[in-house]
Amino acid sequence: MILLASPSKTVRQHWRNALMDLFQICEISDKRALVHLLEKFEPTVVFLDYDIGGLHKTALLRDIIQLNPSLRVMVFTSNPTRAESVAVIKAGAKGYGRKSLSKPLLKKAARVISQGELWIGRDLVPMLIVEMLGSRDPLADACSFNSSPVRKNSLNVFDALSPRQFQIASLIAAGQQNKAISNHLNIDEKTVKAHLTAIFRKLGLSSRTQLALAMSQTSTLEKYPTIRFSTEAPVA
Repeated sequence: MILLASPSKTVRQHWRNALMDLFQICEISDKRALVHLLEKFEPTVVFLDYDIGGLHKTALLRDIIQLNPSLRVMVFTSNPTRAESVAVIKAGAKGYGRKSLSKPLLKKAARVISQGELWIGRDLVPMLIVEMLGSRDPLADACSFNSSPVRKNSLNVFDALSPRQFQIASLIAAGQQNKAISNHLNIDEKTVKAHLTAIFRKLGLSSRTQLALAMSQTSTLEKYPTIRFSTEAPVA
């Protein structure tokens, strides 16, 4: 079940029309009844319009997640910002985006977070990584990357990647597109695509967004201090 929580009837109707063929749907317009409905219906996913939380919306989000840690919450707002994206993800949300997402993207977001994965608007992923990890020039750092004994001896999941693949993965996570990567590394764009396919296969991922978030959430940066991310990247 998915719970649609928004004070706006129009927003709820937009979400409902997009998701009615995927989930059993329950709707709520008042935050005072939100906790009660969460306990009564135990939904898997909540689409949370941040307007419903008023001045204490982040506290409301934390309360919801503490009530049911397995709940997957997608936060929506009219004007997504870098600071808010960081706040909601740190608070435990599984997604963050615009209320006006198209129906296909709403469906995709619902599927992704229902599986326990993260969904962040394409234009916010890199900014989220910057805020959470600190910024340096990703191109200069990634291009200076080389293999080291530390890398060979570590047990990090990224050890499955070759030095070149790890270099490309770091640039992808920094928000660089294939053409820019090929130019900076002086390799053919088709070669970049081939490496990216191999990276996804080795890591069990299916999107550039998953790769960016995976790299931001592991100890990789502690093992490889020359790698930092600082610009924009994709999602969903």
